[in-house]
Amino acid sequence: MRALITGSCGFVGPHLAKLLRAERHQVTGFSLSTGDDIRDYEQVLAAVRHAEPDMIFHLAAVSWPRESLTGPRRCMDVNVTGAFNLLEAVRHCGAETRILLAGTSEQYGYDGRDGEKLTEESPCRPTTPYGVSKLAAEQLGLMYARRWGLNVVCTRAFNHTGWGRQANNAESAFARRIVAFERGESSIVEHGDLSAVRNFTDVRDVVRAYLLAIWLDPGVYNICSDTNVPMATVMDELLAVAGANVPLKESFRLGHGDNPGFPLPSHDKLTRATGWGAQHSLRETMGWLLSYWRAR
Repeated sequence: MRALITGSCGFVGPHLAKLLRAERHQVTGFSLSTGDDIRDYEQVLAAVRHAEPDMIFHLAAVSWPRESLTGPRRCMDVNVTGAFNLLEAVRHCGAETRILLAGTSEQYGYDGRDGEKLTEESPCRPTTPYGVSKLAAEQLGLMYARRWGLNVVCTRAFNHTGWGRQANNAESAFARRIVAFERGESSIVEHGDLSAVRNFTDVRDVVRAYLLAIWLDPGVYNICSDTNVPMATVMDELLAVAGANVPLKESFRLGHGDNPGFPLPSHDKLTRATGWGAQHSLRETMGWLLSYWRAR
């Protein structure tokens, strides 16, 4: 089958492309880094017509919440207009293409939800332009499914990490600093508040979830691991893999005290529908992430 991936050169795109090719699918990419702009409807329409995809995985996005706070207009343009352009292109091509809109746990919002079980029926109260934009894109997709019969599945993935994860994310920054210590480029590893709790899934498990979910009926599906962990545990797993006595130092400039609590996400709906479950442990994922920075 033929697959089109928007945002194909981002963090997740290469892992998804690798999985699709391993499953013997033909893959076409669409990425800003190669001159493709999801905000340009004519470019999107041309890409859909050229690829004639059976599957479209829409990953292209402004995907960092803090970036959305400093540039909310661009965030809305990319995330909402981009999804709209893709849906319109598929509608006007008259294709039976299956579409997956990759959403985020930020759509739920975390404030005041410490320990709350989050299912796909839980109310969404996003607290960033990023969360709002992804929720709007999701609702557009579901409306296109209801109104025009498009095959649209929406996922809400919690934190996912692994090879290629950008260093503006805490766990990847930790790994990069540990490697700098190993190379003698620094004498300590600085970190921010390690009491913050998050839910991490290996990116290889996430893309496998995408490939399973795209064949489901239109709807929303959480992608997450079974266990929340404090960032202190993430650091401990990285240090265990590194196998070195690495001195740590907390730095307030790297963030402290901004920990509103964290909910308890559930992937039961996706698992019941597909049998999906995470296959990679946190330690295995952190070891893979550390290997990425060692290879750079």
